[in-house]
Order: sequence, then structure tokens, then C-alpha cells
Amino acid sequence: MAVTEEVLHRQAQGDLNNHISSAQATFAQILLVIRRIMSGNQFVSALGTNFYLHYPPSNFGDWYRPKMLPV
Repeated sequence: MAVTEEVLHRQAQGDLNNHISSAQATFAQILLVIRRIMSGNQFVSALGTNFYLHYPPSNFGDWYRPKMLPV
């Protein structure tokens, strides 16, 4: 039983579409992980331009540790 060119083309196109969909989903998941890491952990770049280290005033309560605040 021979496989026609049309059947082969459909199978190849279906496999390609599945691969593209899988790659898009994986890429979206990776971007979501990066976004959560940056927002949840207050990601600080090597240049120090995204956040600065801030000590509050002495009359500001029990805040003895510095805080990382967005610029």
C-alpha cells in the first residue's frame, strides 16, 4: 500500500503545527516564570538600576533592615 503525496503532506503539516503549538506554549510558560521571579523576588539587575537599597528614617518604627524598593 503506497502513501500518497497528499497524505504525507497532511501528516507533515500536522506534525509541524503540533511542534509550533508546543514551542509557543513552552515559551509562554518560560516568560511567565521569569515574570513571577522578577516580581515576586524583586529581581535586582547587575547594574542596580531597577531597585535601590533604602534605610527608613529612625522614627519609622521597627524597621532595622534595609528594603529593596523599585525606582
